[in-house]
Amino acid sequence: MLRLVRPNASIDPDLQRRVLAIGNFDGVHLGHRHLLEQLRRMAVEHQSQPLLVTLDPPPLHWLAPDRCPKPLTTLARRAKLAEEAGVGDTVALVTSPDLLQMEAEAFFEKVILEKFQAIGLVEGPNFHFGKDRRGTPELLGQWCKERGLALGIIERQGEAGQMISSSRIRQALGEGKIESANQWLGYSYRLEGKVAAGARRGRQLGFPTANMSEVPVLIPAEGVYAGHATTVMGTYPSAIHIGPNPTFGDQDRKIEVHLLGFQGDLYGQTIAVDLVARLRGIVRFEDAAALQKQLQHDIHLAKELLRR
Repeated sequence: MLRLVRPNASIDPDLQRRVLAIGNFDGVHLGHRHLLEQLRRMAVEHQSQPLLVTLDPPPLHWLAPDRCPKPLTTLARRAKLAEEAGVGDTVALVTSPDLLQMEAEAFFEKVILEKFQAIGLVEGPNFHFGKDRRGTPELLGQWCKERGLALGIIERQGEAGQMISSSRIRQALGEGKIESANQWLGYSYRLEGKVAAGARRGRQLGFPTANMSEVPVLIPAEGVYAGHATTVMGTYPSAIHIGPNPTFGDQDRKIEVHLLGFQGDLYGQTIAVDLVARLRGIVRFEDAAALQKQLQHDIHLAKELLRR
């Protein structure tokens, strides 16, 4: 269950006396999943319940808005992924300039101890908190020991000397390396959005598409992808085009989804698209006939790849 908590507001008593993990947790990737497993275990050891506390909006939204990246997951998706990892309750702690200006010790006292009345914490090795990120795992360990809180600092999770991180996943998505991103996420990267009216060129070519709009998360590199689209009527293997359509002189970046085997009207509905593999980049074709031939190949390739 996902609940919003404001720093200056009281919280439900059932959210107190928990073992907490505090952070952004954007993407709830495999590194996060390892932390959540340790969180769940510590909660069991202390006869309590685990609680994920995610910061919303992320601190960079206030501290450096020009450097704040698009999220990998919506809040609702984040809470769902945490639930699938065994942590049933997620709190979105609403950030503000005042909250971010709290000194580290004040954050520990007022938020962790007074508001949540935490009995334990589990964090990653790069966890920092408080004004100017002055709160370190070492200080946290000292304060937890003084106040009788359990503390677990997990080891870095990664491969080839590189830690799995949301930033690393964003870089892979920006380069169109969807398979690598999915490997580190532990699931297929998802786009969600409403279906809006388009130019209907796909229908004219014999490949009708659902045009996604209002997508709140990071959109991967331009290209043609294979994936699965989930609608209120079911889930369908799909070929997904992300980017402009230079064959028709259209430079607008769009997300067009061709749902294999689907017939019906999706306008105004919200759909979710899980990206599995990138098939190719964006190409300008000589004419509509050449594009149509390539689309037939793309769909055949997507169908075979998804079938395997």
